[in-house]
Amino acid sequence: MWLLDTQTLKLQEIVDPSTVNYAILSHTWEHDEVSFQDISDLDTARKKAGFSKISKTCELARQRSIPYAWVDTCCIDKSSSAELSEAINSMFQWYKLSVVCFVYLSDFTFDVPFSSFTTYTVEEKALKSSRWFTRGWTLQELIAPSSVTFYNTRWKALATKNELAEKLERITSIPHAVLKSRQLLRTVPVAVKMSWAAHRKTKRIEDQAYSLLGIFDINMPMLYGEGSRAFRRLQEEIARETNDLSLFAWQAKERSPDGSLIASCKQEFRGILSRSPEEFVDGPKLHRNTNDEDVCDFSLANKGVRIDTTFRKGKNGIYVMNLGLSDSETGADVCISLVRTADGFVRSHPWSLFCDIDDAFPKNQAFTAYVRKDVDFDEESWIKRRLHRSFHINITLPPSLEVDFINPHPRQFWDDFFSTFIRPNPSESFGASIDIGIKGVDGGPDVRYPMRITLAWSKLTYRVHAVIHSTEHPIEDESQGEKFKTPGRRMVLGRLRDEIPSFKKDDSFGKPTTSIEDRVKSMSKNTRPHSEKVYFVDEESNEQLQDSEAKSARVTTFEISLETCSDFLFTEYYILVTGQVRVMDLATVLGTDQFRNLLALGVKDWDPYLLDLHYHSDFSGE
Repeated sequence: MWLLDTQTLKLQEIVDPSTVNYAILSHTWEHDEVSFQDISDLDTARKKAGFSKISKTCELARQRSIPYAWVDTCCIDKSSSAELSEAINSMFQWYKLSVVCFVYLSDFTFDVPFSSFTTYTVEEKALKSSRWFTRGWTLQELIAPSSVTFYNTRWKALATKNELAEKLERITSIPHAVLKSRQLLRTVPVAVKMSWAAHRKTKRIEDQAYSLLGIFDINMPMLYGEGSRAFRRLQEEIARETNDLSLFAWQAKERSPDGSLIASCKQEFRGILSRSPEEFVDGPKLHRNTNDEDVCDFSLANKGVRIDTTFRKGKNGIYVMNLGLSDSETGADVCISLVRTADGFVRSHPWSLFCDIDDAFPKNQAFTAYVRKDVDFDEESWIKRRLHRSFHINITLPPSLEVDFINPHPRQFWDDFFSTFIRPNPSESFGASIDIGIKGVDGGPDVRYPMRITLAWSKLTYRVHAVIHSTEHPIEDESQGEKFKTPGRRMVLGRLRDEIPSFKKDDSFGKPTTSIEDRVKSMSKNTRPHSEKVYFVDEESNEQLQDSEAKSARVTTFEISLETCSDFLFTEYYILVTGQVRVMDLATVLGTDQFRNLLALGVKDWDPYLLDLHYHSDFSGE
């Protein structure tokens, strides 16, 4: 660290600034400042307009018997990138270690001491409009030093920071308690600290981030030329140091013609990280919920920000994430909206921190979501098509049945929360299958029904296909690693036919290289749409069939239907699966002729007898 000797105005290099006493200047840069190179020649330096600030700083320090002074214009060798980087990363610490900080308000002309100001007087309004309160770098220069004295344009002392704390809070939104005790800084939510810089400007866009390093106790390399990426890097470093969810409590903003900040709707989808401190402008209204029960951990990953938490269901496929904050004005919980895409989650409606929650659905169990850090305009056009030609699955069952498990393939495109296949590319052919295990509810019949739904869309025919069928072999609950067996005596009407392809990665007609398009073609043979049903016929009694009597049977029917929802831009497919259970006379179920044929065959055990009746290969629609 380079310091000025207040007697000679010569630079001295100090290895450990904590071992010496020095005063420090906080000001706004003007034209013709004195540089590091200039100060080595005092005759040249005195000719520059900025020298008067250096001279006055040293004079005030001498009056307090302080041997050294630091002024940023001439005490940093900006020709050295290494020294500049060290200075920026150390700035907060240097101001913190100073004996006193002199704040020079070059545009404040009033001589009235601040202590005599009353709220909203002409003097206070003039103070608020001072350029010093609009600059990014002066934020940490206000907070870090323990002792701060303000001076007007004629270097007349006006007040100390502690004397002015309440008025400074009205001007800067920084709580007066923090101004009086910087130790409280670590207790302030990230979003609130960001908001203090929302209306401040820097000459270079990178300095919006670099000027906040000390506020967040962060160190990172300086890369001038990276633009707004610097602010993203700052947030990434903050994320490595804290699990404060308020880091994500920003709202997309833009400048209106009159210069005010308003909600920006230019992008419907964004990443989870902000692009500017301006987007935290509403931070002072946010307060942590002391009784919040949600547990959330997040960390950085190659795929974005990894978040482990619970979500609530919102409208239109929205995941609602509670940030553990509330709005001090309305009391409403602060949440962000996320939507799932084939490449991970993104933030939806980034201009809002409030979400409509579907109270009909309880909180989901905690799971892991990878949220993109940023989304540009070009990427957003693809994301807007995330649900185009997607498949939504809705299963409606009678009270006696429940879904035991669902195994989707390919799993990476399946949204468990909303039971939806999200297309990676809506313009390409797509195929998927779902193994479903349905069972009787506890206390009811011990019945199990294994089925598979196969879905496809062809880019060649623009046709969508949805088929439901029973499987000949037991299917596996992949989450438990157990086979789903079908106990009892049973006939199945509507078995899996050979031409129905599998869309499992390793099971494509026994040929892993079979293309998606080839498999979709195999489902495109019928040109007319058909409703598809699967019947499971279970004997109600344990008695064997007799020629003279018609047995009672429990007939469970599962039917698939397709609804297409389209607007000007997007089409979505809703696959509706309904179940029905009836107890019927077996002869009625099969028909008299079929029943007689069954008896003529002398079939005693039904399992695994398969009877293929009224089978249609698919349900198709445009």
